[in-house]
Amino acid sequence: MRFADSAFAFASNSYGRVSVSINGSMNFAKSAKLGDELIAEATALNLSHKTASFDVEIYSQNPKTVYRSSKLVLEL
Repeated sequence: MRFADSAFAFASNSYGRVSVSINGSMNFAKSAKLGDELIAEATALNLSHKTASFDVEIYSQNPKTVYRSSKLVLEL
């Protein structure tokens, strides 16, 4: 999902270092309906010298989780 990938990219590269995704998982909890307003939230769970892990959630306006992703990045 491009929307979640964009939220992840902004979050993982917002610490002043270039980050590259090295692992990830995706879960589609519910389907979004035509006309739904979607909100992306990316959260840093762990930041270390070389790696970082993030969760990305996409919500509809209800707020029901539509999509969840967990990703691990390598900090360059």
